[in-house]
Order: sequence, then structure tokens, then C-alpha cells
Amino acid sequence: MNKEALPYLNSLYYLLTNISNLEVTSEDASMRIDLSKRLVDLMLVQNKVSASLADECLKKLPDISLKLEKVLPKSKKNKLLLLELKKICGDCGIDIYKKFLEISGNIQRELIQVNSTKAKNLSKTLFRIETNYCQQLFQAISDQNNITNLNNVTSSARNIQTFNKQDMVNFIQDQFPIETEVMIENTTFVTGGYSKYTADISLSKTKSLPKNIILRGDAGGGFGGMSVVDEHDLITTVFQNGVCSPKPLALDKNDTVFGSPFMLMEKMPGTCIGHMFNIPPIKSDSLVKDIAKKLSSIHLIPLKKFNKVIDGTSCLSSDKALSWLSTSENSWVELDLPSQVFSTAFEWLRNNAKVYDNGPRSLVHGDYGINNLLIEDNSVTGILDWEHAHIGNPSYDLGYFHPMADALASWSIFLDAYANTGAPMPDEDQINYSILLGATRVGVMVCQVRSAFLNNQETGIAASIGVAGDYYDIAVIRISNALEKVL
Repeated sequence: MNKEALPYLNSLYYLLTNISNLEVTSEDASMRIDLSKRLVDLMLVQNKVSASLADECLKKLPDISLKLEKVLPKSKKNKLLLLELKKICGDCGIDIYKKFLEISGNIQRELIQVNSTKAKNLSKTLFRIETNYCQQLFQAISDQNNITNLNNVTSSARNIQTFNKQDMVNFIQDQFPIETEVMIENTTFVTGGYSKYTADISLSKTKSLPKNIILRGDAGGGFGGMSVVDEHDLITTVFQNGVCSPKPLALDKNDTVFGSPFMLMEKMPGTCIGHMFNIPPIKSDSLVKDIAKKLSSIHLIPLKKFNKVIDGTSCLSSDKALSWLSTSENSWVELDLPSQVFSTAFEWLRNNAKVYDNGPRSLVHGDYGINNLLIEDNSVTGILDWEHAHIGNPSYDLGYFHPMADALASWSIFLDAYANTGAPMPDEDQINYSILLGATRVGVMVCQVRSAFLNNQETGIAASIGVAGDYYDIAVIRISNALEKVL
């Protein structure tokens, strides 16, 4: 049995075992059965496409090796790398793909040090093999109708925190003494997110509070970002400066009521219409223009407003980028998912981080995606999830939204609308750097979620998206496309 299949089979065993658990709801059981089928389908498709990659490698590697011999610096290390590259020509299956990525990643690091057109072209050739594989895998999964729509399915197994309603009522009454009769009618936890709990709470018999409020609490998902304690202070400042963020109502820094620190906010109108990899094909110029304008309202807030609520006002933008890169690369290495596309991206981003320091500085949202925007009547009604906000180069938010702008309308429409607001405008090099940085960070997060699910660290729909080969493959393709812009 191919060792690459073992994580999938182990996860399948885990899922099927839990179906018989009496504590699992029927909803969960149905979800787990669907995911089990998806895992098996993905494993079979991967084997098929990997065999195709083997054929592709067999055809291209001899020619690639000859060209590399002329370009790579003469050293014992590079000689061994080329020998290893030639040896895998006779192999097949998933193993050849993994071996090719390991060798290619090492060669990429050597090529980056060679400042020549031939070296750059060879670098592109190598990571295009990986990109082609991902495109083939994505297409194969699509053709077999294995992409299951999981977005409208909820599961009680993910992002739910049990708490005592009376304790929460007591907290609300303590914060708002006028609310002597307030009651909690219903609480619905919102799926999605990995480091925060989000709950929609319906109230009755209120006097000053709205009927619906949002609870946001620390969940410790390991995906970074500030605590809700700091996020509360930041959102307060942002809200006071005219940004359409939620209005903070109360903050509890302790863990006695909810089990972790939490804040209460007003519920805003609108709905989330997609996520990073599921962008609705609505093609709306007006919506994209409004998204750009709402982003500029964040970047136009004077930095002095944040001196007391956020660290980093004196840090160089490259410091933040390098810190992110270090954390993301360490996480990626731990996942043991070799990729010449990822390794090339990390190398280039590290070597060119200083480009960030030559541009404007502003508050940066840090996760400005369609998944964190509430939309109603083709306009943004709310900007959510500020846990990754920081002081830095505003191009990060612009580059991060790049694939979503292209999907909703066009990148040029988005960028022109932003520029017309008078917001600080980074140069093209900074924006291209940000497109690659954003794509790489999102790619690492996809890898983390995928790994967490396969290792039984997460359950529920929110974690299952990382299992989908199409999401990982799209991440690789986006990184590859961004590399094309900068190499």
C-alpha cells in the first residue's frame, strides 16, 4: 500500500468509527459519511493524476537536467541534486511526485541565487510542473463530481462552547443595569473561523440592547491573531472613526462566564456571500467598487488614533512581513507537504521584504476577504474579524483581495476605485509582493486545516474544507500565478 494513502485511510477509519458513537448526532453522522466518501474519492483521483505526473516527468526531466547542469553553480551539492533528479525517472505513483517536489525545492533555492534569465526560466519550468499537477487534480475531481457543496451544512461538532445562560444574563445585567428583565431566547453558533467562537444570541425583554447581538470569544485554534481583549479595543477605535465595523457593547476579560474572554457586539445587517475559495460568480462592478471604498476608509484613519490600542506603530512593515513568513514557513515545514511552489515563494518573499518599507503606512485589516464582509444590496454593510489587524503597508490588504476582486469583477476596477478615494497608494512592486504574500499565507492555512483534519484534530464542516483537494490545489495555482508576476 502506498504510504501516501495511509493518512486518508486512517481518517476514514476514524470517521466511520465515530458514526456508531451514540453521542454523535444524526446530522454529524451524515456529514461524516459524506466526508468519508470524499476522502476515498480524493485518494483514488490523486493516484490517477500522480501517474499522469510521472509520465510528464519522464518526458521533461532529461531536458531539464541538461539545462540545469549549465546554469547551476558547480558544487558537490548540486551534482548530487541532479543525480537524484535523474534517478526518479523510473519511478511512478504519488511517491515520485513527493520526491520530485523535495528535489525541485532544493534546486529552486539554488536557482534563486543565480541572477540570470535562464535560471528564472528554469525556475518557472519546475514549479509549473507542480501547478499543472494541481490543475489536473482539480479538474479530475470536478469531472467526477466530487466537489460537494459543504458551505450550507452546519455541524454541532465545530466551534461550539457550552455556557450557562443565566451566567450570561447576569453578565449582561451587570454591564447594562437597565436590563433588569432581559432573557436569552436562543443561541446559534456560527461555523467558520479557527481561533474564535462566534455566536448569534437572540434576546427578549430588552430596554436598551438590540434584540440580536453577536458574541465573539477566544477559541485558541492556533491560527494566530490577537485576543478578543485587544480586538475589542481596536474595533472600538475603528468604529468611532466611521468604519462599518460592529459596534462593541461589552467585554469580559475573564473565563468564568463563557470559558474564555469574549466580547458582545451589535449584529449588523447583511450576509457573507462566500469565502476565499468559494467566490460567487456575480460579476458586480458596483459591489467591487464599494468593497474598495470600504477598505480605503480603514487605511485613511490617522495612525495617531491607534497609539494606545495596537502595537507596531513604530515597526517597519518588513518586520511584520518577515515575522509572518517565519511563522508560516515553520508551520508549512511541520506539515511535511513538500512543494517547490511554496519553497520558491518563501525564498523570494524573504529576499524582497524590504520593498514594504518604501511605501505608505496605515492600519491594515490583515484578513480583508469576502468571507469577512457582510453584503446587502450590492454594498458592504459590515467588516468583521479584526484579529489580524496591524500597522503596516496598506498594499497587504489590496494584494490579499486580488483573487476575489478578479472573481467578482476585475482587479483593475477594484484598484481604480481604491485609488480614487485618495487613500495611500502603494507602488506596483509592493502590490505584487502583497499578492504573493497573501496567496502564500492563505495556502499555508489551507495546509494547516487539511493536516488538522487528517490527524483528527478538528471535526465539523469548518475543518473539512482543508481536506478538499481543490482548495489546496487552487492555493498552489494562485501562488504560482503570483510568482509569475515577480520572477
